[in-house]
Amino acid sequence: MLRRALPAVLVAATLLPLAACNSESAGTQDAAGAALPTTTSAAPEASEPAGPAKSDRGNVIKQVGDEAYATLLDTDERVFTFSVDAIRVDQPCNSGFADEPANGHFVGIDVRAATTPNLPADWFIQISADNFQVIGPDGLTVTDVWGTAYSCLGTAGSFTTDQLGPAQQYAGTVVIDSPVTSGTLIYKVPGEPTGWEWQF
Repeated sequence: MLRRALPAVLVAATLLPLAACNSESAGTQDAAGAALPTTTSAAPEASEPAGPAKSDRGNVIKQVGDEAYATLLDTDERVFTFSVDAIRVDQPCNSGFADEPANGHFVGIDVRAATTPNLPADWFIQISADNFQVIGPDGLTVTDVWGTAYSCLGTAGSFTTDQLGPAQQYAGTVVIDSPVTSGTLIYKVPGEPTGWEWQF
């Protein structure tokens, strides 16, 4: 089990310590034998099986359609899952007021997500263009892929920008503004060393 905070998850205003556990788990130790801190609720953690394939950047390598999930630290119960079902270069726009891509190309990312009733109230989960990056064939990483992507799709086709609530399912398209039409798509929370990546 990869013990990392889920790259799609912001907990309140900040990320909780990655190895945090709830008060019922006090005294638990990490892999190095160090005592883990006690908090009022479990922090979201990464959700990959032990020993997932990783890139040289430390991200978990995923294929389109693969599922990722976050579990409660004390029970390993999956409370949040998501998958990238398609990556579409030159995403058609339907908002009626779309601007030209500032970076060159709109890329549509079809996302499905689901939460369980036990999703902790202090897990602030959103999936938006802010969490994506691209690496082009030239090896350059582009972290600002927001551009004019917000103008591309109408509300009906877009993945929600709201916080995800418990016991719900979501589907829609996140649009990013990319300078490249092929390369590596990365999904992670700023400041977190580990994310997920897909080739497109």
